[in-house]
Amino acid sequence: MGSTRAPIEVGQRFSDCVVLRADYSRGKLHWRCRCDCGVTFVAVPFRLVRGTTTSCSSCKKKANGQAKVANLEGRRFVRLFVLGRVGSNKVGQAVWRCQCDCGSKAVLTTGRRLLAKNGPTRSCGCLAREAPTKRQIDLIGQTFGRLTVVKYERNDFWVCRCACGASTRKRGQALREVKARYHCGSFVCDAEEDFVGPILPRAEAKRMNLKRYSPGKRCKRGHLDSHLVSNMSCELCHQMRGFEFKESYPEKMRLYDKRSRERPEYKLNRNASLFSRRNDDPIFRCVELLRTRVGKTLRRIKVKKTKAFNRGRALEKAIYSVLRRQGLSIDDIKIGEYELDHIEPLAVWMWSASSTANKLIEKEANGAGNLQFLSLSAHRRKTKKDFEKHGWSGSEPVYKDHTESLHSLLLSGSQYPSYFVGHEPIIIEELKTALTSGQQAVSEKSARLRARPWRRVASNLKSGRPKPATGSRRPRLGVR
Repeated sequence: MGSTRAPIEVGQRFSDCVVLRADYSRGKLHWRCRCDCGVTFVAVPFRLVRGTTTSCSSCKKKANGQAKVANLEGRRFVRLFVLGRVGSNKVGQAVWRCQCDCGSKAVLTTGRRLLAKNGPTRSCGCLAREAPTKRQIDLIGQTFGRLTVVKYERNDFWVCRCACGASTRKRGQALREVKARYHCGSFVCDAEEDFVGPILPRAEAKRMNLKRYSPGKRCKRGHLDSHLVSNMSCELCHQMRGFEFKESYPEKMRLYDKRSRERPEYKLNRNASLFSRRNDDPIFRCVELLRTRVGKTLRRIKVKKTKAFNRGRALEKAIYSVLRRQGLSIDDIKIGEYELDHIEPLAVWMWSASSTANKLIEKEANGAGNLQFLSLSAHRRKTKKDFEKHGWSGSEPVYKDHTESLHSLLLSGSQYPSYFVGHEPIIIEELKTALTSGQQAVSEKSARLRARPWRRVASNLKSGRPKPATGSRRPRLGVR
């Protein structure tokens, strides 16, 4: 007995979607439909008839999330009072608007974070700022030299009152380990050159779990500085010996660093700290994303990425300025509703083999003027427009090496980007060195092919040229 199928017609509605046209792009008959939210998708015919496909995937996730979510409106979680629901994020989790008791701006968080057993959201962040962590040693009331600890601020910073009456901020670790100056830093307190902090015996410092202590006397070389608890040596002498060893045995230091990084516990601790920081700090996640994009761009044109120090702080400032410009908060980008995008894509910039030029381009491309936060749908539309605008296709590489064109542009004196001004000589020298080394590598390869006939034969076969006859043997004609 043959089976009968229900006919599907163009314009027919199936719950929350409407059939637009037939689609044979996947080898079989499918139907392209439009969801009520405006998204088009491809559906299998029998799923439409059976009723399992009623909308696009994102709407289905949100609907599933709405069906399973618990109503948290009016409930209190320590300092947060739930005002109401504001929708769902991209994975279908319910997002709730909460008001903190401290009176700050309303907080947007998911119900999963509110109901979590481990590390739930209980405030806008004021709880962590007001009180030290459980592992933090309480220093309130303790005296360090001329400083008396008054209160805890945040991030291991303590407010101290100097004997002269002024107030200052010091890190708790620096106070405990005799790394900080035990005065406010004014010209009156700073005038005592021999002031090195409280004089502690080694046994007392060891009992307090300090790494350093001040014996109150000079070492053999005349340094009036703190001593290490582990070996009782002067800290300045210890540093000098370390610098001398690094200069004398650089290979040993490189081998030691390499072995330290290869330890399994090192990698596990580093990965765990990075994972937690990516989840908790969206600004760090955006900074890491920008640096990773530049690294991928340079690897695609086969150029090694150069190290740039203190670029993380500059990128953080740029991201904060973009948030202020667009009127967004950290909570908006934390729940995943916005993505960081380059206004001018990285593929249109003149990346080359010059490390100086690449640093200048990276600074300009990742600046606040070239960054923006877009919603998921707007980001997809912009990507599609960029491909149409620049004529990118799947057959041609999007990222190109501009070493030769940039070298000729700088030598000719034509108009070039303003951020290159003042750096032309060193950029030209680096580009010239890269071009010369590239030509030399090509000439060495051709010389090796000429020296070895079998390599030349293999090269001819790969390029499609016929194999030449060798020796006295005649080329074969036909098959025996």
